[in-house]
Amino acid sequence: MRRAVTLQPEFAEAHLAQGQILLREGKLDEAAAALQTTLKLRPDDAEAHYTLGNVWQRKGETEAAIVEYQTAIKLAPGNPETHNALGAVLRRKGEAEAAQAEFREAQRLLKLKSDRNLAIAATDNGVRRFNEGQLDGAVERFEAAIKLDPHYAPAYYHLSLALRKKGRAAAAQEARRKAEQLDPKLKRQAK
Repeated sequence: MRRAVTLQPEFAEAHLAQGQILLREGKLDEAAAALQTTLKLRPDDAEAHYTLGNVWQRKGETEAAIVEYQTAIKLAPGNPETHNALGAVLRRKGEAEAAQAEFREAQRLLKLKSDRNLAIAATDNGVRRFNEGQLDGAVERFEAAIKLDPHYAPAYYHLSLALRKKGRAAAAQEARRKAEQLDPKLKRQAK
């Protein structure tokens, strides 16, 4: 990694990777320097802010860690790990209520991520059933996916195909409309 950084000093990703490796090795000052270089090159890199927060946390620099975690959350609010890390630092600082709020948000985001993964699996299973001609089973799987994650456009899209094939044109059209509402790129595919 040092060679990549030497050969391409403007390659932010190399500095980030180097910082992560140095953090794992416990070389905190070197990790901080690599991550600060990353942030000079890419100030809006949420992962770099999060990792630098981990460095400061391990060094016992609570306020600096909080600032980095909060910046990472502003840049990537959907990352449960960052909310969890911020909650842990806030708890150690004695801010129990703020820490609990971060832990609750981390838990909420983890559930959303889990539900999305389950919805993807249910949709994949529905596509397999659709391709095998098992339309009722496909519809059931797509509806299960939608129940898990009502914002997962592919489930609505595939549901619309299965419903259309079953002769349920109005329901198919409604499912297609919802898919396009969630993912406008689907409108362009229809044309």
